[in-house]
Amino acid sequence: MSQRPPTTKERILDAAEGLMLTKSFHSVGLTEILSTVQVPKGSFYHYFKSKEQFGVEMLKHYVDGATAYKTRMLLSKVPEPDSLKRLLTYLEGNIAKSQ
Repeated sequence: MSQRPPTTKERILDAAEGLMLTKSFHSVGLTEILSTVQVPKGSFYHYFKSKEQFGVEMLKHYVDGATAYKTRMLLSKVPEPDSLKRLLTYLEGNIAKSQ
């Protein structure tokens, strides 16, 4: 099964997440985010009413992704029977993901 390509809004949120995890919400400007995904500034306001609304949606996007990752790692259909090993694998994955 092929996965659909991300929408422009998802591309903006994904790029912003990466930049903000490195620099912080207040240190990243719209120009930097939009140039990363090559989207004109007018398009940003098509998807988000303001930077504040964008911040709210950014938090939701981040939490949704983190929740999906945790669910995949800890509640797989065929879980590792050893709960300690399952937890260590999850933690090692988090460390690798943050580097």
